Amino acid sequence: MGKPAYEIGRFGNTCEPYGGINTGAQRKRTRPAYRLNRCSAALWRYYLDLIKEQTMKLFTTKKDIIAAIADVSTTGKKLDDMIWVAAASNVAHVEKNREVTLVNKLIEAMPKGSRVNALIAYFDAVSQAQYDVDEKTFKFSKSKTTDQELAQTKSWTEYKPEQPYGGVDLHAVILKAIKSADAALASKDAEKRKKDKIKASDLAALKALATTLGIELPAAKEAAPKAAPEKAVQSEPLAEALVAA
Repeated sequence: MGKPAYEIGRFGNTCEPYGGINTGAQRKRTRPAYRLNRCSAALWRYYLDLIKEQTMKLFTTKKDIIAAIADVSTTGKKLDDMIWVAAASNVAHVEKNREVTLVNKLIEAMPKGSRVNALIAYFDAVSQAQYDVDEKTFKFSKSKTTDQELAQTKSWTEYKPEQPYGGVDLHAVILKAIKSADAALASKDAEKRKKDKIKASDLAALKALATTLGIELPAAKEAAPKAAPEKAVQSEPLAEALVAA
């Protein structure tokens, strides 16, 4: 088994484990030992304690916190660029091979704190990968075209910019819930409706509450009146028409 490398991302250094210092026939190795490689003694102790205790060890000085923040910025930019290269390569791969397996793998590999929706919007805009909202996965689309130039000139980070936090607007939350429920009940997709858990009585009660709170509800769409069937015009028998003439 090869030697894994452990990245201390916030410091940009690497410490590699080696065979251990508990060697010899009379000694039994009880824990792995590590060789210091380009890490300061303080950072090494931090890392070793983290491995041993599996707990977060906080920085205690302003200098260390500032250094960590600077490294977050540098490492984050490198990660953004790394994702961009992988994504643009995927765009070319999808066009050539007409399959989106690697696109979905990249989406799954995204860090939990990353803007996955921005990457999804990127693929939707520049590739033949089409995102299925219901199944939450990409599928190959024959009708779409590839824009490799845009894929390489506009970063995925420029799509779907993160909205600034504006607090919680209870009225907006209620209104959004009502609109979503109305749309779900009006859906003609039987499979999708099976997954919904919406009672018409609950929705009516929520609308009544919204009205009480002074929330302006969207006007209900009125069904178009059915046109009255036209009466068939019966022509007069030819003989009667001739007599009348």
